[in-house]
Amino acid sequence: MSLSVTKRLSLGFFTLVAFTVICQLLASFFISQMEKDFYEITEINARLQIKAAETLDVNQEIRILYRQIVLDPPATRTRTQTAYNTAKTDLLRQIKELEPFFSNPEFPPTQEEKDAFARIKSMHIDALAAADKVVALALADQLEGARLVITNEASPQMSKLNEQLREIVHIENRLSAKKVERTQANIALIQKEMLVVIVIAVLV
Repeated sequence: MSLSVTKRLSLGFFTLVAFTVICQLLASFFISQMEKDFYEITEINARLQIKAAETLDVNQEIRILYRQIVLDPPATRTRTQTAYNTAKTDLLRQIKELEPFFSNPEFPPTQEEKDAFARIKSMHIDALAAADKVVALALADQLEGARLVITNEASPQMSKLNEQLREIVHIENRLSAKKVERTQANIALIQKEMLVVIVIAVLV
């Protein structure tokens, strides 16, 4: 049984409307995902990268200072100790400020991120203990002992801590790149949906 012109037009119209609604729902989902990804890139990943880089800078400053105190003449070691204590306090503050990024229920971290931060929390304790030992030996004028601690304890542990801080930066870079790729793919899908709607509208 053939349909009348009116029925065919009505069927075509409602088909177009239904398809347009489906495309709109899909587009809304993709746009919501893009907004979430954009927020995470700018407010989570980028900020975490900056904070990890700042923490790395402070750790490097500590490495310079505990070596410097061994080279200093006795008259200036107290001044270097003060600078070291300031940098140490700053490092502890920086690590504490990193923690909320890894315990955010709204934007939960990946397992890779959690593992990396757990290593940082563990390593910084031993690294600072070794650095404190260097400073204490230098202040006691036990310079040979201080050099041995630098070689055998402080330097290896500080290097490992630096590696983990750099790893956080690399992880955030990778996560941001994946989200950018997903956003680009979503944009391409939305464009294809719009093209299909236009084609159907022309055919109908």
